[in-house]
Amino acid sequence: MSTVWLAADERGRTAVLTIGHRVLADQADRGAFVAWAATLSRVAASPSIADVLAHGITEDGRPYLAIETGAGTLADRVAAGAITPREAQADGLALSKALAAVHAAGLAHGAVRPATILLSGNRPVLSGFDAVAPGLGQPLTLDGFTPPEHLGAAMEGRIAATRAMSGPGRGGGYGR
Repeated sequence: MSTVWLAADERGRTAVLTIGHRVLADQADRGAFVAWAATLSRVAASPSIADVLAHGITEDGRPYLAIETGAGTLADRVAAGAITPREAQADGLALSKALAAVHAAGLAHGAVRPATILLSGNRPVLSGFDAVAPGLGQPLTLDGFTPPEHLGAAMEGRIAATRAMSGPGRGGGYGR
């Protein structure tokens, strides 16, 4: 579990700052989070993945992650009815390329839904990676975008992961 804040850095960039509740006392847990965050930072060079502005471990041992924010979400845009079929196709292609880059790096997203797709200008930007980050994982949201294989976990308020989202040596990737 974690707490999510809206924050700004010294250059005035706004970010979603996620700070874990659990202290990562074990060096292996700290290492898993740092490795995961460093990999996400490298993958975030993709134009359709939210930039990682900062990540690390607090002085008291809790993981944190700061990700760029957008002017809104794809959910906002769809609710406003402001998306054409051509835009939906272009957004889908951009997001599929972003997910391919994430998966090629051994990471998983775990919560792809309109609310975790930010809008940066006119382009969609995948965010919401904290849902599966080691030490930051959030229980799944039960809605129309919940994958069928995670319905039970979402109804019980648990964190869920598929085999592809498990840690190193357990099917690949760093997400849990």
